[in-house]
Amino acid sequence: MFQAQPFPHLSKDLKADSSAQFIGGVFLGERCKVGENCIIDASQFRITIKSNVEIGDNTKIIAETDKIEIGPNVIIGENCMIKSSIPENSVIKNTQTVLYKDN
Repeated sequence: MFQAQPFPHLSKDLKADSSAQFIGGVFLGERCKVGENCIIDASQFRITIKSNVEIGDNTKIIAETDKIEIGPNVIIGENCMIKSSIPENSVIKNTQTVLYKDN
C-alpha cells in the first residue's frame, strides 16, 4: 500500500546551507541554523527540532527506530550522528557527549 511521506516544515527564518538535506517529516522551529552537508532524515519517523537550535557541518540526524525531538536551545557540533532525542539546553560535541548549559 502506498503511504505518502510528509514534506518538511521549515520555519521562514531558517538559516541553512544550500547543501543541507531535509527528508520526510522534519519540523524545524524558529531561529534554527543548519550547516553544510547536513542530512535530517525523517523518512521513517518524525523529527521535531524546536527553536534556537544550531546544527554543525556534516551532521546527520536520522530517525531509524523512533521519533526524535531536539529541545530548544540545543547546539550540535560538527560531524555528529544523532539517532535519539536531545533535551533542551544541551550541547553535543560528539555522539557520546552531552553537556548542559547553565541557566
